[in-house]
Amino acid sequence: MSQPTPPPLPTAPAAPPTASAGITKIKDGKPHYYRLGIVGSKASGKTCLLAALSMARTPNPLGCTAVRLALEKNAAASFRDGDEWINSAVQALARGEWPDPTPNEDRRRSLRFRFTDGKTRQKYVELFDYSGELLNPAAADSVLAERLRGTLREVDGLLVLAEHPSSEQDAKRLEHDLNGLLRVFSLLNDERRRQPGRADRQVPIALLVNKWDRSPHFDPALSFACQMTVLAEKFLKQTPPPFHQTVANTLRPAADECFKVFPVSAIRPTRQEDGSEVPPTGGALHSMGVEDPFLWLIECVDDRALKQQRQHLFRLASWWMPPLPSFLLQSDFKAVKSRFESHTPEGRRAACLSWWARLLTLRQLALWLGFVMAVECGIDFWQHRTALSQIESSVEQDGWQKGVAWLRGYGESSPFRHTLYDYRLPKREALEKANEVVSQKDHDAFELIKRLMSETKLQDAGELARQQLSKFPNSRLADQRKAVIAEVERLRVEQEFEKQLNKWRDRLVDLSAKQSETKERIDGILQEIRTLEAEIRDAANVPLQGTLREQWSALLASVNPVRLKWAERLGSATAKDKIKQALDAGNYLDAADLLAVEPSAHPELLNQFQLSLPSWLREKIGTLSEQGAKWAVAVEEAEKYLQPSRRPVLTPVMQTAIEEIMLGTKRQGDSYLYELALKERNNASLDQYLSSAPLKSMAVEVSAYRQWLEDRQKPRAMTFRLMKIEWHSSQKAGWTDKTKIKLFVNGQGDSRNADEEKYWREGTTAISGGLRSVELSGLSQAETVKLNFQTWNVWWGDTSKSSLDQERSAEDWVKNPHVGDSAGNTLEIHVDGVLPEPHLPAWHLPQ
Repeated sequence: MSQPTPPPLPTAPAAPPTASAGITKIKDGKPHYYRLGIVGSKASGKTCLLAALSMARTPNPLGCTAVRLALEKNAAASFRDGDEWINSAVQALARGEWPDPTPNEDRRRSLRFRFTDGKTRQKYVELFDYSGELLNPAAADSVLAERLRGTLREVDGLLVLAEHPSSEQDAKRLEHDLNGLLRVFSLLNDERRRQPGRADRQVPIALLVNKWDRSPHFDPALSFACQMTVLAEKFLKQTPPPFHQTVANTLRPAADECFKVFPVSAIRPTRQEDGSEVPPTGGALHSMGVEDPFLWLIECVDDRALKQQRQHLFRLASWWMPPLPSFLLQSDFKAVKSRFESHTPEGRRAACLSWWARLLTLRQLALWLGFVMAVECGIDFWQHRTALSQIESSVEQDGWQKGVAWLRGYGESSPFRHTLYDYRLPKREALEKANEVVSQKDHDAFELIKRLMSETKLQDAGELARQQLSKFPNSRLADQRKAVIAEVERLRVEQEFEKQLNKWRDRLVDLSAKQSETKERIDGILQEIRTLEAEIRDAANVPLQGTLREQWSALLASVNPVRLKWAERLGSATAKDKIKQALDAGNYLDAADLLAVEPSAHPELLNQFQLSLPSWLREKIGTLSEQGAKWAVAVEEAEKYLQPSRRPVLTPVMQTAIEEIMLGTKRQGDSYLYELALKERNNASLDQYLSSAPLKSMAVEVSAYRQWLEDRQKPRAMTFRLMKIEWHSSQKAGWTDKTKIKLFVNGQGDSRNADEEKYWREGTTAISGGLRSVELSGLSQAETVKLNFQTWNVWWGDTSKSSLDQERSAEDWVKNPHVGDSAGNTLEIHVDGVLPEPHLPAWHLPQ
């Protein structure tokens, strides 16, 4: 199979030059940041280089620019430290002073810049200072190597600063500062040569010969490209070679030949007569080559990313590669594509690679899908042949069920399964074939049941029907199999029941043939008969037909004669003993019940009962009647013997005697209830007599008295009349007497008083005027009326006063009409409208 070849990578056209400086803010969304590391000794000019990138400079001849981005609100601590570090350096340079050298500390400082390459694209960089970690002379080489490995894993590119020395002493110091870093890089290079498969990640490295303006080869009139040529051909190849050549030779293998040396002059100071250097003041800095190393590193990173994408394309072009890694690589293509704008050359190249990646991924998916479908088709072919051979087995074997299961699973599978083999065996035909096989096997299986039924092997037929019902639960012969099972079960039940009937019949014959006269043994036989009868009766729920039902009914009917025979034997053996025990214990009711069963069976005991019952009954009832309230119990006790079931054992004389005893007891009850009514004289006692008295001989008088009690409570009109007033005998004619009389109903003094007050000025007993009568309406006879009677006796200016308060019912005023005050004066009151008390005669028991 031929493999597609990716298109060649296009090159980007040049753009007009631009220049900018200072700090800017990001207004759009999050851009892609290139992570670059910078390493330089304490006097390598690293601070001045980064400060120059943050200050106004002369425009780059190629239009390259660099601006430092503003610190974000929630920036990390390393970015805050880096921003503070560069701000202080910028301020020092603005004052015409050199910034303090940055100590090589373990604390990492970070900055963010935006670069432009003179074209349309903007490139964002996160710059990390690793000098404190990688240039620590006190750290061992192994520690520095591990730190360098971590750095190479974190960054996309690395910048190493080696300034141009101004003296022999500066050259020695530079060599001393960078020796540790070079030894570590040498160790990594040796490991890479020994173990290429375990080599650490390689990144582009740019060596910056800083402070290039110190070099005697520096000519400000030359362009930057000429300066690069001078650096490579004159400075690095001079004899003896400078230390920078050693650094370049060590770093180049570590960068996989993606290495370049740049001359850089960030500040270009002014030299004094004494040879000292002073930073320029005022105007833009005359920097040279400060942006080019960063842009070259970014270009190398992009070029490596695009080359890696091309390698991925060649991997995707391999037909054997599974589609899952292809889908996973799509995220890498999208990430690289997102770095570039679509109208830039790099963006078009990345888009082209991403398009080819999607196309090759779809191709791989189609190839693998076809491969999987082909494999599935082969498996279906083999399984189909196996199923066809399985369904040819007999119904007694289980192999045909596996073939039917495969056909149904194949026919009911999802539309995405068995796509190729569906052209050879459509799923609908597979289902029809499965149903046809099941129907044929169902018919063959039922033929086996019919054969067993014809051979009268009912148990085997029933068991086989159950097994087939589990195999063919929804077949058209399921009801017939259920009928076979039901018929077999019915026959089994009838056979078992017939055996049980024979056992019950044998037990009943044995119980009927037994001979025994003892009461205990007869009780045991009766208990066995009752148990046997209960067992036979419980079998009524068994579904029986024909002669078995008739046999069961006949057996149940034959139990009763046997039970009655043994009951008669038990009765004749125990009746006499029970009657004698009842008579000896004075339990005449039980004795009467036992004798009434068969009065002529025990004549001597019947005679004893008839002779002793009247006297015993009279004595017992007399004892109860003496207690008064228990007369009803005595009557009930006597009535028990006159019940129809006990009359056969009573003679007419005995019946007459018992009736006379009952009549006397009722008279005693009548007398007791009437005496109770005479004693209490209230509605409760009168009602009890009328409802409970057995003879009610005084019912008319009691009813009249109860009616009088009810009328007495009803409201009526009453007249209170003043009959006379009798003064005390010490009164004299010369006195002036005054009398005040008031009537109060229930002590309330309301308006029911017809005349509230009257005055008499008579000193004699005759009353010629004043209060004569007071008529009160709506009073009951039991309601109380209060009389207030006051007198004043005035004699020659002396006044004596007497009074009384008397509260009585109207009935009591009738019984006692006179009242008197504390002075001995008396008053007589007569009340009209009061009911006269009726006469309730005393009890008289007729003889």
